[in-house]
Amino acid sequence: VTVSPRIRRYQKMRGLTVTGSMTAETREQLRAEISALTE
Repeated sequence: VTVSPRIRRYQKMRGLTVTGSMTAETREQLRAEISALTE
């Protein structure tokens, strides 16, 4: 999975790390928020 610098910054802002273990719920929430940002 390629992570763009903008999304990486966004994840860092949210206190998440790319390599950190995320729950499925967190992943879904993050995906929803990112898609809302990019609409």
